[in-house]
Amino acid sequence: MARHAPVRLAVLLGLLLACLFALLATRGIFAGQASAGGVVTPCQGRIAPEVADVSSSVRATMRRDALTVLPAGIGRLYEEGTIATGNLWSENQPMRRVAGGGFEARWWALDREGRQDDVAVDVLRYASASQAHAVLVLASDAKCRHQSAGGSTAAPASGRLLHWTNPDHFYQQDLLFARGAVLYRVSDVPPGLGSLPAEAIQSERERARLPSVVQALACSLPAAGCPTAVRAGSAAFAGPPARAIPALAGAPQGAAHARVYALAVALRPYDLAGMRVAAGAVAWSGASAVGTARAAGGCDPEASRLRPVAAATSPVFAYRAGRHRQLIYSFTAVLASEADAQRYLEGAFGPREQACILARYRALLARSRQSAVRSSQPTLQPLPTPRPPTYRGSWPYRAAAARIAFVLSGPRLSSAIHNEAFGFVFHRAVVVLTVTTSAEELSGETLDYLEEVLVGRAETGAW
Repeated sequence: MARHAPVRLAVLLGLLLACLFALLATRGIFAGQASAGGVVTPCQGRIAPEVADVSSSVRATMRRDALTVLPAGIGRLYEEGTIATGNLWSENQPMRRVAGGGFEARWWALDREGRQDDVAVDVLRYASASQAHAVLVLASDAKCRHQSAGGSTAAPASGRLLHWTNPDHFYQQDLLFARGAVLYRVSDVPPGLGSLPAEAIQSERERARLPSVVQALACSLPAAGCPTAVRAGSAAFAGPPARAIPALAGAPQGAAHARVYALAVALRPYDLAGMRVAAGAVAWSGASAVGTARAAGGCDPEASRLRPVAAATSPVFAYRAGRHRQLIYSFTAVLASEADAQRYLEGAFGPREQACILARYRALLARSRQSAVRSSQPTLQPLPTPRPPTYRGSWPYRAAAARIAFVLSGPRLSSAIHNEAFGFVFHRAVVVLTVTTSAEELSGETLDYLEEVLVGRAETGAW
């Protein structure tokens, strides 16, 4: 969905008004109003009926039905309101505090990769069943959409599947069905990916799962009438995941499941467009282990006695922003208890432990005086850890972050080094993101995104 400039004054205003009229007319606000109470669709100009006027009680029922689709642990509702028939093509935002016979709700919904799909549910009521069916036929016609293809479904019965490139240029999967005078649509837009081989492969996997996702979500609508086995899929957000992760009952249980879980949470090369496995970067990652077991064990005797049930480190990834290269990896450890996991995190990020880590950095960098490379005194700065949007509130969010910075200089060398670590506890698991950058820090937006992915993946890896 993802739905969301001087010249002579008279000329400028004229151009703006012309553009505004064209936008409204083509994207569904005016919706190409026709004299017969319908709207002109992009489907060879054919007319689709407009939604009916409904009472407040009927509208409340439409809203209630739509909001049953996604449980709070998966979806974060971010928008809802009134829509018209034209929205089925325009994807305009729903309007708040406006009466009408169409309702839409939109969520950011966690997928099995811990990232967020943009999911919407539409409920549109028409004057008759024949009108609802006419809109269904037009809205599901692949010839009326850009880069589109469609099909049918057995559940919900007489449903229509459609994937297309929406007006915001995102791949979108729809499932539509009608029950009497009401038309329902469930839509899913997966997160965008880049064009590197690993990203392209994952993009295909994401798209392959979407029909199952929208089917399970549609079947959770009360009017869908799907078999029980199909409806059950919506409880775990729908269909086969993009990757095969064995289901874990809540927090990871047992050594085998803990190992599977730790691997499932790790960063993947497609998590950030342009990120790829860095050859020969393991030694660099060791220098940035502020949040890992080595840092914890070296500075906190109590934490050093904690032995993870299972642990996994992602590959070290290289990411280039401009002329500068960043090295990124993640580390996950599953402990015997939630209390142990909290102690493990504190062993790397607590005030006393951070002072110890800083002293160890100073000792390590002092050795550079024996070579042509010199180092400034390192500094350590705690960083804020606001709750990311992928956090779903079903567990206590406990996180910490810090940055160590120093400057390396020598013949033809002067580079500021930043080692940043972000860690959090999810039940018995400790997950740490570590980033080493030169000259320029990784942008806050990019860093926040990677943190969001790991938090979301920690949650969904336990489904």
